[in-house]
Amino acid sequence: MNRATESKYYETVLYHLVYSELVSAARHQGLTTYQYIAEIMGLKPSGNLMGRETGEIIGAISANEVFHNRPMLSAVVVNTQGVPGGGLYDWAEKLGVYDPDAFGDEKEFWHEELKRVYETWRREYRA
Repeated sequence: MNRATESKYYETVLYHLVYSELVSAARHQGLTTYQYIAEIMGLKPSGNLMGRETGEIIGAISANEVFHNRPMLSAVVVNTQGVPGGGLYDWAEKLGVYDPDAFGDEKEFWHEELKRVYETWRREYRA
């Protein structure tokens, strides 16, 4: 089952704009922030509404990525301290890609998932 389709954002213009930002960050082996995602969505850069709505849209994107056998693209999204929020791990657990008891350290999971994202979306240069 594709959990992404349960989101009010699935297949909307905002979904595709945020998806594009995440892919761009991944292709350049970089990161983006929740605050920038909020800006794309037309939200204030902080607060409960921002957290809830950015969490929903990047969660839906990750659910769709996992459904298509790709790593969680939301691994490229970080807070102002440069680390992902707890939603990354919550979604990863819901989607069956992270078992805290089996894997251990959250940060280690994030780094591994980020490597997988970069490998999946890396830019190929033709000679």
